[in-house]
Amino acid sequence: MAEVESIMNSRPLTPVVLDPDREDPLTPNHLLLMRASPNLPPGDFSRKRWRQVQYLAKQFWVRWKHEYLQTMQS
Repeated sequence: MAEVESIMNSRPLTPVVLDPDREDPLTPNHLLLMRASPNLPPGDFSRKRWRQVQYLAKQFWVRWKHEYLQTMQS
């Protein structure tokens, strides 16, 4: 869940400009953490736990693509 939280909170709130002289786009992490991305400690996962985390992350992206992304295209 921390991976999903990190992904969602690092999505830009402002338009992304590819100009290297401009600052990074504003994200929820800027407001929550006062920096662009969190410093997550490395996890001490067993193989079983790692597979569970990967499965949950995959399920999140499948649902996001089918449920949320569809609303953005309409």
